[in-house]
Amino acid sequence: MVIKLETVLVEIEGPVATISLDRPEKKNAMNPQMHADMNAALDEIEAAGGVKVVVVTGNGDSFSAGMDLEECFLRPYEDPMLFYRTNLVALRWFQR
Repeated sequence: MVIKLETVLVEIEGPVATISLDRPEKKNAMNPQMHADMNAALDEIEAAGGVKVVVVTGNGDSFSAGMDLEECFLRPYEDPMLFYRTNLVALRWFQR
């Protein structure tokens, strides 16, 4: 089964799920959309049932440059609630 989200691709084959980060033009830096997509990807994997291993990889020439500083920190800096909500989504899938 293949599931294409805006910034990640999920492939489930039996007990193995592969999540491919898909923002190669940004070195797969994690922006708010990718954090939301990671939560959705994990939801899909849980719903599929039977997955024992999740592999996370990156499309292009980089795994991930880390957080997209502009979108996750600079843009919401002046709005504390937006900053909080943006980072709360990231923390949700990190904890899973």
